[in-house]
Amino acid sequence: MELTFERWGTDPGSPIALSNLLITERRTLMRIRDIEAKPGERAFGYLEASKTKSQVPVHIPVNILNGAHDGPTLLVSGAVHGAEIVGGLGLAKIMRELDLQKLRGALIAAPIMNTSAFEIGERLTGFDGENMDRTLDTADPDGSPSAQLAHVYLTELLEPADAVINMHSGATDTAVWYTIYPGEYGDPDVIKKSRQMAMAFGLRQIFRSTPKSWEGFHTVAKDQGKPAIMPEIGGGPDFLNNGHAQIAQAEQSIKNVMILFDMIDGEIVTETETVEVFDAIHEIDAGTNSGILIWQCERGDFLKKGDVFAHVYHPYTGELTGQILAPADGTVLNTGKVWPPVSQGEWLTILGDLVEEVRFSDELP
Repeated sequence: MELTFERWGTDPGSPIALSNLLITERRTLMRIRDIEAKPGERAFGYLEASKTKSQVPVHIPVNILNGAHDGPTLLVSGAVHGAEIVGGLGLAKIMRELDLQKLRGALIAAPIMNTSAFEIGERLTGFDGENMDRTLDTADPDGSPSAQLAHVYLTELLEPADAVINMHSGATDTAVWYTIYPGEYGDPDVIKKSRQMAMAFGLRQIFRSTPKSWEGFHTVAKDQGKPAIMPEIGGGPDFLNNGHAQIAQAEQSIKNVMILFDMIDGEIVTETETVEVFDAIHEIDAGTNSGILIWQCERGDFLKKGDVFAHVYHPYTGELTGQILAPADGTVLNTGKVWPPVSQGEWLTILGDLVEEVRFSDELP
């Protein structure tokens, strides 16, 4: 697929203005409920969705960074799954250092979307055990806490945004490194711009399709006509040695998208010279196996259906108790469980079908 990248600016005659995918005229004062920021100012507050039985607020902490100059509004969120904090850490560094007098447009930043899940270091909302990123179809101001939080996201955070980055990462036992854009169906212009965002984000693997169970905030944004991506970046025990590099990559990648939109000056910096685009559709789980999992392949390896993906050993005797086989032909992608203890049915990784390999320099401005 050949794309022409345009700088997403404020020229009323630009292709992006004509397509109405980005709003280039903004109010001088940006307000979300009682959180308001004048041009060149930053504001912080909470969007309350509900209360617990002990009347503790259930809310989303939100920052508005309103530039001194007109431009698009970018929404960047992190930690909708509470332990997935790497993207939010990179976003926080941008918030600390961004020069609002030079910023064109506005950044809506929510580094920790799901505060209860963050407090307990878990994936699911602490108040109801639900997956907040999968409740958007049932978002309801009178529903569960997760559904109420999703309703606030849809009606008050997503509504003023022109484009969306829904940041995810690995947790303590998984590592991930790729960018998803919703490329299977929908408005071709929105899908094209979402792909542009994914390219600009700059990671070496892009998924244009994923299992249906992975649909979340980014797919809802796309359905509402807003370009969107869902990066999965970092995490796992590797954070001990490479945590600073993970945060730095998240920071640079978010900046890359802001540069693409002409919100800030700079050059887009990509991780590698080439990017691989995959359909990521073949999930691997532990099935009936449990014990100690040891991969028998490397990320990037191509497996044929029936090849051994991993061995499983008895934790007490060290004996081989089972093998996990590739369910289809495919490439082992940059995602999966890295800590050895595994339970029956636990998700492990994904095999992908390579669609194309292109040079970033051929597609980026």
